[in-house]
Amino acid sequence: MQRSGKRGFTKVGQLGPVVVVLILASTLLNGSGSAKAGVILNPSFESPTTSTHVYAITDWGRTSSTGVFNNSAGYGNFITNADGNQLAFINADGHEIWQDLSINYQPGFVYRMTVGLAARSDNPTAPNATFDLRFAYRDPGAIILNRSPVAYSALSNSQLRDFSVWRTATPGDPYIGKPVVIWLKANGNLGDPGDWTADNVRLDIFEAIPVPNFSFESPDLGAYDAGSGFGSGTWQTTGQSGHTGRFKNNASYGNFMNNTDGDSVGEVQMAWMNITAGTSIYQDLPSVYEVARWYELIVGVGARAGQTVGPNTTMAIELYYRDALGNPQVIGQTLITHGSLSNTALTDFSVKIPPVLGTDPWYGKQIGIRMRSVGVESGSGDWTLDNVRLLTGVPEPATGVLLVLGLLGFAAVGVRCRHGKSAC
Repeated sequence: MQRSGKRGFTKVGQLGPVVVVLILASTLLNGSGSAKAGVILNPSFESPTTSTHVYAITDWGRTSSTGVFNNSAGYGNFITNADGNQLAFINADGHEIWQDLSINYQPGFVYRMTVGLAARSDNPTAPNATFDLRFAYRDPGAIILNRSPVAYSALSNSQLRDFSVWRTATPGDPYIGKPVVIWLKANGNLGDPGDWTADNVRLDIFEAIPVPNFSFESPDLGAYDAGSGFGSGTWQTTGQSGHTGRFKNNASYGNFMNNTDGDSVGEVQMAWMNITAGTSIYQDLPSVYEVARWYELIVGVGARAGQTVGPNTTMAIELYYRDALGNPQVIGQTLITHGSLSNTALTDFSVKIPPVLGTDPWYGKQIGIRMRSVGVESGSGDWTLDNVRLLTGVPEPATGVLLVLGLLGFAAVGVRCRHGKSAC
């Protein structure tokens, strides 16, 4: 629901404290907009039950060299944070498992699959081998929507490490209304040795606020590899001319980014933003900050191969609102250093603000999102940006209860103050 925040709209801060609490209580305890878990069958690979290992996985499609093993059977190190007694093994030479879920992609939601991955001390694969987490749909064969690769060298052989892949569903996308397909695939070649260990597959579904041109696919570059500007009604920029724009995900502009928003083999588009301080890409969205809701901005950020940039060169992702004079006022900010980035895969960074109160100056104001170059340590070059997501929700019911109890105490003090009591 969107509100203008202007004429005919009474701010919560203008109401009595008890009324404020009743409004917040209704919203918080209802839990609307919170993340919801998707239905994944056999998510921790506890079936079929085995005391050793078996080449089968209940409820999952699979290729031949995949299955489940018992964590206590002595296949490499014991995984100390496994979810349950069993885990899945997926051979490194191109094998895969997948599941067609009972839920469909719906516009206005963001999907996140998270998987715990580990190495095998008894049967390792090459350190540079990779493994894909994928979202897909069928038409009729599996079509990749998003992929997030993981390097074997990033794993432990005694503990699972969580990795995620995201998908934003927008109106008009060809997969809307089709079942969600989750897909785990080793990217090796036939004969590659070793296994990947997987466990605890989770799907979270978040309410999303639309971000026009969130993956910088418009305007289409056509036959060109790069171009400036982002089209009317979407992204605005500050800084020198030519310091922001769009480029195709191909070898002409640095390394191929292997986890952009789109088909893994398509020439999808991303944004570049020069590292010069004051360069920014931003949007003032039509949606407004609503009472009791939290907001989280997530952006995929990468480096550009072939450029020399000081590792402490910094950019920020920000949530803001505009004051009465139209100036942006930052509510939340996350700083990113160039040295923390990869030039082959995007890294997700986020900034999150707590639930909005009726007394916050940004309540009822338009939501502003911004990526901004902050400071240059040395060198010259660009930031790579893609897949901008804006999530929203309200606290989980248990957290909401605590917040409401605190607000009731605040309301009681407010009532006493109105009646001239002391200690206010």
